[in-house]
Amino acid sequence: MKWLLAGLMVAAAAGQQLDLSLLDKLASKAKSSVNVTLDEDKLRFASSFLSDGDQNQALAKNLVGGLKAINVRVFEFDAAGQFAPADLDAIRKQLGPGWSKIVDVKDGAETAEVYMFGKGKDLGGLTVIASEKKELTVVNIVGPIDLKSLGSLAGKFGVPKDILGGAVPKPPAPPKKDD
Repeated sequence: MKWLLAGLMVAAAAGQQLDLSLLDKLASKAKSSVNVTLDEDKLRFASSFLSDGDQNQALAKNLVGGLKAINVRVFEFDAAGQFAPADLDAIRKQLGPGWSKIVDVKDGAETAEVYMFGKGKDLGGLTVIASEKKELTVVNIVGPIDLKSLGSLAGKFGVPKDILGGAVPKPPAPPKKDD
């Protein structure tokens, strides 16, 4: 009985990890590509280089401490049409039970989707799929995530600076009324 329970727990944890290698075939068409595949051991090693003295690096180090994996694929193409909707459908099909789409933005040829893997009240994983005519980015983060500190990963471990809430300018203050 305990082996069955252990097997179910492993299967549930594995449900968060996506196979982004399905996109690797696009690298030959891209003018530039980024492939980051970090498992738990590599994350622990990489986070050892982050400073406890710098607030952002300390936040990132703390956040990464509980993660199981970070996988990133970024492709930039010379021309539109170098990747097909079917390429992204292969990723979306992996977002089965436990995954919920929390953001869906479509603006012309630009799209952004954010999915979270829920574990009760906790966020157990996050996937971002963002595409433009000549650019494709997919990020899969596996493990418990503190949304308040998630932005501290932007620009680290291969996570693009603008994909997870990197520096977002504050809106301008409303004009003052003259009485």
